[in-house]
Amino acid sequence: MMNEPQKPKEQFIIELDELFKKYELRRMRDSFFERTAILIIAAAGLIAALAWEDALKQLFKDIFGEISTTTEKIFYSLVVTGIAVLISLSLGKAIKKRVTKNNLDSRN
Repeated sequence: MMNEPQKPKEQFIIELDELFKKYELRRMRDSFFERTAILIIAAAGLIAALAWEDALKQLFKDIFGEISTTTEKIFYSLVVTGIAVLISLSLGKAIKKRVTKNNLDSRN
């Protein structure tokens, strides 16, 4: 049997379907690379956090002595949490200032 020429409407539907498939694959590929990058960044952040934890534990040990009791561990955790909160607040303010400045600059 010979292939019958397709009607324009049928051809359009086939081309549209191929376009959607192509777009979906591209979107999936982009999403895959985006999520992979996020995971790599998160892994690097975890490694950095663990390194800082070791440094802070050693600093705490040098200042206050060995951390052995539950109370000492809770105190250490509270100090580290306080430091993290202060850093987060400082970074948040700096980012807010920069965004505000950039928004004002873009209006002028």
